[in-house]
Amino acid sequence: MKKTLAILVAVLVIALSVIPAFAAENNVVSPKATVADYQVIIIPAGGGTYDFIYKTPVDDDGKQTIHFSAKPDDGYKFTGWTIDGEYTPLGKLTDAELDLIVSSDIKVTPNFEKIGSDGTTEKKDTKVDTSSKSPKTGTNYIYVGIASVALIGLLLVAKKSFYKK
Repeated sequence: MKKTLAILVAVLVIALSVIPAFAAENNVVSPKATVADYQVIIIPAGGGTYDFIYKTPVDDDGKQTIHFSAKPDDGYKFTGWTIDGEYTPLGKLTDAELDLIVSSDIKVTPNFEKIGSDGTTEKKDTKVDTSSKSPKTGTNYIYVGIASVALIGLLLVAKKSFYKK
């Protein structure tokens, strides 16, 4: 009886641990963060270096100030930022040093152009895989994977204890 009860409790714990994964998969909207920083994804671009720092925490209105900087390599010039997400620039998107007020996770691409020997520039293209065939990753799949491994382990233990009798 104790073993059966332990197995039922374990199955219940595993099932409840997977619920957040399925909630996120079904586009259930979570409340906005008030303490954590927004996620910033910088799409790599050749031709220079780039960085960002969080200047302020997320305030009560769900806004946060982030500072971006870009420095072109020799033979390149910085041409501007491409940004996807909810933001308000505190300067021009063509400035190498830029502050943004963000209210969501954002994707940022620094753009550089190669300077030719004759002084003309060539745009450095950045390719981003946005196809639906990209591998799926993220915490949802981690939860499901861990729960699956735990369930398989639990079933193997239950099977061994059942056949011992």
